[in-house]
Amino acid sequence: MSDGDSLRSRIVALLDSGNIDGALELIDAAVAQAEPFERTGLRLMQGRLLLAVGDASAALAAFAEALDSAIDPDQQGEALLARAEAAESLGDIDAARADLEQARAAFENVHRRAGAEHLLGRIERDHGDLPAAIDLLGDAY
Repeated sequence: MSDGDSLRSRIVALLDSGNIDGALELIDAAVAQAEPFERTGLRLMQGRLLLAVGDASAALAAFAEALDSAIDPDQQGEALLARAEAAESLGDIDAARADLEQARAAFENVHRRAGAEHLLGRIERDHGDLPAAIDLLGDAY
């Protein structure tokens, strides 16, 4: 079993036992020792966990750190997608839109780009720009 597998197993065990703070502490400790590619994934994991428990502000910070350490376009796109979700949760729709536009440009994979377009289309629909939503959702499919 690799160190990454062992770390994931320990995080899952902490989460299964309801110890969210312990899982977040373990992720923080792992980030300090991780290579940039791994650091991005760990910060994305941390941010998603924080977003799931309702701490969108802390999630936004974790996603920003993930973006700072991203080393390829796919990682950048994933961090931008995640940061857009946190921004939307905080009511910052303009920031969410900007991140999703950047994610669309970052993703080289057409399926990942479609995911960004789908999320942006949903945001446009939910926040009043139905024609833009229809165009984006059409592009996503």
